[in-house]
Amino acid sequence: MCQHHRNISTSNPEGHRQDHKQWSRRNFLGSLAWALGGTAMLSSIPVKAIGGTLLNDYCSIDKDRILVLIRFKGGNDGLNTFIPVYDYGFYQKKRPHLALDRDELIALSPEFSIPDYMSPLRGIWNQGAMKVINAVGYPDANLSHFRSTDIWSSASDAHVIEGTGWMGRTLETRRNRPENVPPAVIIGGERDMVFKGKQGNMGLVVQNARELYEVSKQYPSFPLDGLPNSDYGKELAFLRSISNSTIHYGKAIHEAHKKSSTHADYKGTGELGRQLKLVARLIKGGLGSKLYMVSLDGFDTHAHQRGKHAHLMRVFSKSIATFLEDIKSHSDKVLAMTFSEFGRRIEQNGSRGTDHGTAAPVMLFGNALNGNGFIGTKPDLRNPDDHGNLRHTSDFRQVYSSILQDWTGLSSSLTSQTLGRDFGRIQGLFA
Repeated sequence: MCQHHRNISTSNPEGHRQDHKQWSRRNFLGSLAWALGGTAMLSSIPVKAIGGTLLNDYCSIDKDRILVLIRFKGGNDGLNTFIPVYDYGFYQKKRPHLALDRDELIALSPEFSIPDYMSPLRGIWNQGAMKVINAVGYPDANLSHFRSTDIWSSASDAHVIEGTGWMGRTLETRRNRPENVPPAVIIGGERDMVFKGKQGNMGLVVQNARELYEVSKQYPSFPLDGLPNSDYGKELAFLRSISNSTIHYGKAIHEAHKKSSTHADYKGTGELGRQLKLVARLIKGGLGSKLYMVSLDGFDTHAHQRGKHAHLMRVFSKSIATFLEDIKSHSDKVLAMTFSEFGRRIEQNGSRGTDHGTAAPVMLFGNALNGNGFIGTKPDLRNPDDHGNLRHTSDFRQVYSSILQDWTGLSSSLTSQTLGRDFGRIQGLFA
């Protein structure tokens, strides 16, 4: 990894531009490769399917529990998400144009407050259905969007290139019979490395349940027998199996969507709300998938951050509160978790924004949590690293380990196998 990717800021605009260029090019090439090897172009609608999952075994998540991953794309600023009132004067000094005034804050604890535009979270907090893990990151953090995204998705060390995702490996850990539903569903966006296993990507990308059903309704399953015993025949069988997966899962998703209805008002929640609304319908409709992923873009706030970040967190807060209201009848078995590729710098930059940083908070939502609370050591604003970034106090793989063991039911030995080694767990998350 080029050194300039490690310290990208507005003081190095060309490095930042190149990083975004590589990030965009990489996403495009990844999508192209997936399209060539794993997309059925049916009725002019591109539908990304799970490569070969109907032909391969995968793991079932235990205990009938569901995990919803919410990705903040671009690097969320944790210090303006949970304001450090324990060191408010220093926070204000380092962010003269970004710091929120005290009369704009809602206290969640003696040490942390949220901005008033995140007020929907207060009700969740008061209900004991929200926890925040402080200063989550990893050693020798990388400040490139695409590399840090891969690190969080794969659970690798900073200098290790890993080709599979932490949830993809989890799904392949135990060899069970395949089910009639997709093991993981990505609403909107593109494929994600999180669900990539050795046997292929296990995340079915769904933009619209009705469109997917229309595709599945128009095309019958393709036969897999009678194909030539050659490399061509093997490739054709692979492509047909992908199309069959799309058709098969499309019908299951449509049935789940049709059997359910929406029980909350998503007005004002934007694209994230649309995604979570569909997740809620599929959960309530009994689809049976245990893993979902949605995303909210726009967190790369190098300039004029205050208004941009306020809008994003307003949308997020309204969306997650509405989603939890919508799935109230299933809330004991649903856990939502936020993550982002990195945080932001402590000090504002010359464009009234923040540059790429390191540690950031991870939020957890759900009735199965052991009450509300901030977990881990609070960020030390006065003791940054050599680049002016917060030092992480919790490794993100500790968070993953806790989710895998305490929520999905994976054993400690299989969790260590999945993550590469034992990272320990964060105690006291669940009741």
